[in-house]
Amino acid sequence: MRTTSDPASTSAKTYQYDINYQPPPEKIVEAHKAARFAVGALAFDDVSVAVDYLRKSLELLTNPSVGQ
Repeated sequence: MRTTSDPASTSAKTYQYDINYQPPPEKIVEAHKAARFAVGALAFDDVSVAVDYLRKSLELLTNPSVGQ
């Protein structure tokens, strides 16, 4: 049985999106792959893994220093 934590007690990172930032193609490919893994995890009801991959995908698309 899964337990859920109080959303107010979890740390949430906000993603700042700079409309002028265009990630390089290789980061977009990596973000796409991470998003696909997230969808796959959801198919198995593995929410925590899905969240981790979605966070990774967002980092790749919004943070210029990730993956360098």
